Amino acid sequence: MRSKLPRELIPWNKLSKMPLSLIQIKCLTLSIPRMMEIQFSAFDSEPYHRCLYPGGNTPSARAAAGLRVIQEREHTPQQEVVRCVDSDTGVMVGFVKWIFYRTGRPESSWSKREKVDWWGVGENENKEMKRKAEAYLETTEGTRQRIWGGRPHACKYLDNFQLSILD
Repeated sequence: MRSKLPRELIPWNKLSKMPLSLIQIKCLTLSIPRMMEIQFSAFDSEPYHRCLYPGGNTPSARAAAGLRVIQEREHTPQQEVVRCVDSDTGVMVGFVKWIFYRTGRPESSWSKREKVDWWGVGENENKEMKRKAEAYLETTEGTRQRIWGGRPHACKYLDNFQLSILD
């Protein structure tokens, strides 16, 4: 039976015939350009994204953000990245970063905060954007740290939007 709802009100999964697959990314470097294209296309209009990833949706800004993702992965061995691909074409259409803290960790490990070093401090606007980025990270990371501390849990990062659940 055909839906009588206007097309824009029909859930996307009822419109799409695209079969999707989830695949763990083993070689992150090869996937970075597409990951950043997806991330910036999805979130660049969000104010928090502009604070966390300066430069707008440009090749240089995406490259800088991709480098941060690679460095984060190198320093976070618990991180796993899963991509969603169109099963017919193999094209990546989305991704998510998970961090699995499977064992307890000392406070010296879990209380570390991401350093906001991507904003220069020369201009007043940059100081304000840095302040906003630090406030955003304090809210998200601080909440996770207050709830979980060093206890085992899993943390899903979707462009730094964090959701923590029990492992």
